[in-house]
Amino acid sequence: MLAACSAALLLVGCASPHRAAGPAPAAAAARVADQAVERLRSAERFALTGRFTARHDGQQLAGQFSYRTDGANTVAEVFSPVGTVLARLTVDARGATLALTDGTVRNDASVASLLEQFTGLKVRDEALPHWLRGLPEAHTAMAPTDRFVEHGWAVEVLTRHEDGSATPRRMRWQPEASPDSEIVWVLDRWVFD
Repeated sequence: MLAACSAALLLVGCASPHRAAGPAPAAAAARVADQAVERLRSAERFALTGRFTARHDGQQLAGQFSYRTDGANTVAEVFSPVGTVLARLTVDARGATLALTDGTVRNDASVASLLEQFTGLKVRDEALPHWLRGLPEAHTAMAPTDRFVEHGWAVEVLTRHEDGSATPRRMRWQPEASPDSEIVWVLDRWVFD
């Protein structure tokens, strides 16, 4: 949770005590949270690293990942738990390219199509950068949303970093059509340009 604002100082004089002018602590904390979410929402250039576990069709996978985007170009890499590169996804104006360590390279017009080919799961390209920031693609709420359902997925922010940035620390994504499937993200490091 975001840290609460400092309490107003009590000034003592010859007469009765006076309170310093300013917003109530709850209102000030809400304003700070709103500003952090707006910065997070408007960030087109960001990078993050972390870990994940995924479960789908009776299979499980765990590893590390990195993701960076400038709004037009995106690079995502998936690593084994010990740091070996397993896959590299690049996205630019020409489309999406997935390169696996076995030499397999697949190109497609969208990330969603590639992900569906390899995992059977459907995710909208436009939603991914928003969901990674713990925000719905449809910008309906100003305050951080801890849980939302969008495009057939339940996205839940389990914890946020406590540095005032509103960035997710731990999230769970679950496709509604496959309740036995889920991806749990632990987002260790965020960098905003």
